[in-house]
Amino acid sequence: MEDGSEFEMYLYRLFIELGYSNVYKTVGSRDFGADIVFTDREGIRKVVQAKRYTDSGFGGRKCSTGGILLYEVL
Repeated sequence: MEDGSEFEMYLYRLFIELGYSNVYKTVGSRDFGADIVFTDREGIRKVVQAKRYTDSGFGGRKCSTGGILLYEVL
């Protein structure tokens, strides 16, 4: 994989292949840290923030919290 967007696309296809429903990939910017949103087998909506490097640091986790609220995952 060349970059982060290819990794996101890989994860998107993986969640579909694993049978999760309502899987979609967010836009590349201003997604508040949410890269993939899906519904798990129990019907609970989940958000994934894809990182292709070792440590996303505090900033990435802070952005993910915004994505959780934006995509109504709670």
